[in-house]
Amino acid sequence: MHAVVQQMVEQARQETGLSDLGDERCLEGLEVYVRTLENCCPDETGKSRLLKIQFKKLLSRLKIFEALRQYPEIRDEQITAPLFVTGLPRSGTSALLNALAKDPDARPLAQWELRHPEPYPGLKPGKPDPRYLAVVEKMAALEGNEFRKIHYADADTPEECVLLHQLSFDGVQTGFEIMFEPYHSWFLNHDLHWMYEEYRLFLKVLQWQRPGKRWVLKAPAHMWAIDVILDLFPDASFVWGHRDPVGVSSSICSMNQQVMRMYMGDTTQLDQSAVANTVVDFYAQSLERGLAMRSKHNREHFMDYNHKEFIQQPLQLIERVFDTFDFDMRPDQRAAFVDHIKNHPQHKHGKHKYTLDDFGLTESIIRKRFAFYSFEDNYSQEAS
Repeated sequence: MHAVVQQMVEQARQETGLSDLGDERCLEGLEVYVRTLENCCPDETGKSRLLKIQFKKLLSRLKIFEALRQYPEIRDEQITAPLFVTGLPRSGTSALLNALAKDPDARPLAQWELRHPEPYPGLKPGKPDPRYLAVVEKMAALEGNEFRKIHYADADTPEECVLLHQLSFDGVQTGFEIMFEPYHSWFLNHDLHWMYEEYRLFLKVLQWQRPGKRWVLKAPAHMWAIDVILDLFPDASFVWGHRDPVGVSSSICSMNQQVMRMYMGDTTQLDQSAVANTVVDFYAQSLERGLAMRSKHNREHFMDYNHKEFIQQPLQLIERVFDTFDFDMRPDQRAAFVDHIKNHPQHKHGKHKYTLDDFGLTESIIRKRFAFYSFEDNYSQEAS
């Protein structure tokens, strides 16, 4: 075991007085992550910041598996008919998730609880969690941050499942580590089934604490695991976002750059053009893999939408989601969607500006890499 990982594990166990980390295959991913930081993050402050985040996940794992020991009934929770939003990043998936989460029946992953997924000691299920207000204050302090123009978040905002995957030290965690070696190669070449088994278990832990009728979940990274998700959640449904890959590529490269600066610190030593090309190739691979896997499954599991459709007709798109998957829409649900759409116009939190030139990319490079892909409104018919 890597010396840094061994030290982190020993410190976490000493700090909590707990020893059970659950499936210790998670430590393989943590070790790969640490070695990746050693390769790509010379900024010691940034490296320390990222290791601290991973250390907190170790603490959370220890507390979660202690809760599972104390409350074995958590494992009996049933995750019924979850709705997954996926597809290319920057195709309106976050905005659509935010809207769908306004459904009183929806159960999204809230930003604050992903920071504290473990049950609070002595807190009865359904009762207010005292850790919530601390996250509200911390998120409020980020007001004006450039990243919020790209991906706005506060304590209550629905968040990506990758932050739950992070508890397993696997998957697309903060988004940038996947672009560097050895994490990049490791992720592309290992089985994701066990991680999604843990993901399902962690959803049960959260559901036990704060029940809901229907999980509404989201991550472009789910494209890597369509087979696994349908194996573990056979009644799952997918809403799949599409967009011109040129717009996607420039936007996701900009977002990736902002995330690297926010977490890694000084990134001036990195070849930004090389990173951007890796980003484009990674998301092209994500889409290739996702489309190949979904083609093997019943089309009734999937609904496609185009980014333009969401921008121009968000309420009609939500109605189409409900119609496609036979969800009943009550007047209170419709009113919640209308109110959210009215109060959340595009670029409400500012418009982030970027160009392909910023990342050494050209339209021809992107179109060549995504030559396999049609993003038009009738995509679902073309792919069938």
